Amino acid sequence: MEDDEAVEDLLEVYIKSLEEQVETKKYFLKQAKEAINTLEKSSRSRKIISDEEWQRFLKKPMYFPERSDPIGLSLASVGLRTRRDTSFEWIKYMENHLKAMEEIIQYQKNANHDITVLTALLEQGIDKSKQGSFDAEVYPTTPKMENQQLLLQTEQFIRTYLSVDMVNAEDVGTDIYDEVMALIKRLINYDKTLKVTDFHHGSRSLYRLLLRSNLIEVESDEKGEKHIKLLDFRKSDLL
Repeated sequence: MEDDEAVEDLLEVYIKSLEEQVETKKYFLKQAKEAINTLEKSSRSRKIISDEEWQRFLKKPMYFPERSDPIGLSLASVGLRTRRDTSFEWIKYMENHLKAMEEIIQYQKNANHDITVLTALLEQGIDKSKQGSFDAEVYPTTPKMENQQLLLQTEQFIRTYLSVDMVNAEDVGTDIYDEVMALIKRLINYDKTLKVTDFHHGSRSLYRLLLRSNLIEVESDEKGEKHIKLLDFRKSDLL
């Protein structure tokens, strides 16, 4: 209780000292303005100020602030506190901004990895195709035969490369070929019932790969369920 009273007494003395300093500065500021006005009025009639006027002016007391200037110390303290608070706010903002940037960078790294994997798999498939790994001794002569041949090549590519690469740590030792191939066929056949939730476990990587490669379109129905369909490459706006 005594400590609180002592603090209040010190605060009262401090405030009183500030008020006195403010009044003192007002007085000297008024004196300075009056002196300047006097010099300006006298200098209008004469371009040169006489030595006597300078002597009278210099005899007036100059104002020198005290070493322990309460107003100056108070202004410095307020300025430092304001600067500290502003710095803390900026640091907090930058921390949140940094987290968002880290998430964006990580997302981009994942996208780059998926694209790298897809590129490598496609290059391997092209090399195998050139070497004749896809047995096609008899070239198709009709659209139906061409589609069948392409489907066989797609199945072999998915079985040999894509489904193997998409196995994650949780599904090690699991063959996800049937799951991936079934989803690919539904996409090819433009199955309108295909939803995002149909991609699970290992096939989630297939969904991300198709989405980031801009090969599918995702639309929401009136219930909020997201449906997926293969991009229609016959659209003129894709050219």
